[in-house]
Amino acid sequence: MTVNSWQNLVIGWIKINVDGSLPRCGLGAAIDGKAREPSSGWLFGFKIAIGITYIFQFKPKAVLEGLRLTWDKGFRQVKLESHNALLIKVLQTGLAAVSNVVEIQMINNMCSKDWKVKFKSICGTNSKVADHLAKTISDDIDHLVVLEDPSS
Repeated sequence: MTVNSWQNLVIGWIKINVDGSLPRCGLGAAIDGKAREPSSGWLFGFKIAIGITYIFQFKPKAVLEGLRLTWDKGFRQVKLESHNALLIKVLQTGLAAVSNVVEIQMINNMCSKDWKVKFKSICGTNSKVADHLAKTISDDIDHLVVLEDPSS
């Protein structure tokens, strides 16, 4: 199922939207995400330049980093959204358990922890914040930048 906008959240849940992109010059990939909750909106964001990679690695890495950060911050009910419909379908149907992509296996392991995780595919045009974050990523490869303030 795809949706065209952020849906209202249930109290106690947070939503994280993740994305990844390859620059036209092909020098590496960038991943990023933004988390919010129903009452206060913005919670945090993140961005990472990850170097040369392929699509079946950096898109799952965006999901994995979003889940790790969410877990580390103590949230236990999360709806993760991405416009990568194929990846979301793999995660929703249990195919992650038999994937040969290490990042997808790690997502599967993260989901087996004591928390609730839901995955949803969204249209790619709704990633304005993620697109902005991707454009501000530095050249410092594999350096996680956590954004606690939406203006940073």
